[in-house]
Amino acid sequence: MKRVILLIVAMLVCHVYVCPAQQLYPAKDGKYWGFIDLQGHWIIIPRYRSIGVFSSGRAPVENKSTGLWGYMNRKGHLVIPAKYKHVNDFVDGLAQLKDEDKNYGMIDTTGAWVIQPEFDRLEIFKDGVARANKGKWGVIDRKGAWVIQPQFDALQDFSDGLAAVKENGKWGYVDKQGKWVIQPVYENAEPFHENRARVRNVVAGKWFIINKKNERIGQGEFKGLEDFQYGVAKASDSWWGLVDSLGQWVCKDKFDILGDFDEGLARARNGDLWGWVNTKGEWVIKPTFAHNRDFSDGLARVKVNGLWGYINKSGAMVIQPVFEHAWKFTDGYAVVVKGGYGVINTAGEFVVPPKFKKIRPLEEDPFSVQRQ
Repeated sequence: MKRVILLIVAMLVCHVYVCPAQQLYPAKDGKYWGFIDLQGHWIIIPRYRSIGVFSSGRAPVENKSTGLWGYMNRKGHLVIPAKYKHVNDFVDGLAQLKDEDKNYGMIDTTGAWVIQPEFDRLEIFKDGVARANKGKWGVIDRKGAWVIQPQFDALQDFSDGLAAVKENGKWGYVDKQGKWVIQPVYENAEPFHENRARVRNVVAGKWFIINKKNERIGQGEFKGLEDFQYGVAKASDSWWGLVDSLGQWVCKDKFDILGDFDEGLARARNGDLWGWVNTKGEWVIKPTFAHNRDFSDGLARVKVNGLWGYINKSGAMVIQPVFEHAWKFTDGYAVVVKGGYGVINTAGEFVVPPKFKKIRPLEEDPFSVQRQ
């Protein structure tokens, strides 16, 4: 009786609050792919030659007889027929596809064309608009209507309300109505981040920083310059360092290699060893590792004596290096290899035993395939 009451309560909670869908991992058993849950049970039996991951409740699957692609739902039913040579993940309920004439459009999760296949190129939607090419680049809305007519030689995604565009060989910036905010005068221009953008001038060929009024920030010119994160940007003269939002050096020529910041820390290498630094360029975890990766869920992968483990932000080894391969944590779980593929939690405990031929990590790059 008590179990029945608990079950009813759980059902009511899910009805009111909408329980999140369980994580399903693409897994390979012998020759074919299927999906397992976080207990290692087959939810969708392996019968596909290749599959992607679930997004918007749909996963790309390849028909093993024809080599064409369609989409299944989380019950393993093919809900969009396998008739496409080119497929991508769903993003916010839409997926880019090519028709038989090799034109790009977008379908919804029922397989209906929401944006007709009439574009030479088509990118995913961000902030309600998508970049599209029909001879030239422009911007469309979610109905496929042009918001900015196709007129540019190149067009980057909007960021901080502006997009870098190329016209007649020079780069500038437009707003979401397609109006010039910064005229095309630069050799190169990258997206705005934290109200700062990096541009390269035609004469000197070096990078510097501007704001949205096209005012130069600081007097520094840099051989290399990356996007702003956490109030700083990677910059190089001879070696890599950091500059602040005023274009002033925080630290100069300090690192052989400097990675992106994740969870407030960036991988950095001096000589043959890697560690992590903060936004002041200070070593938080000294360079002691031959190989390392970015932090995720508070943990980072490191390689010791040929095997992978995980450290925390204090540099303590919290999951011992016993894995042949390891991927980053996503929502508290990571795919690892120890003899076979399995899944561990942040305590290093196997929730899916390492018995599978392959498990595809959920954090891999967005799925895209094109069959010739």
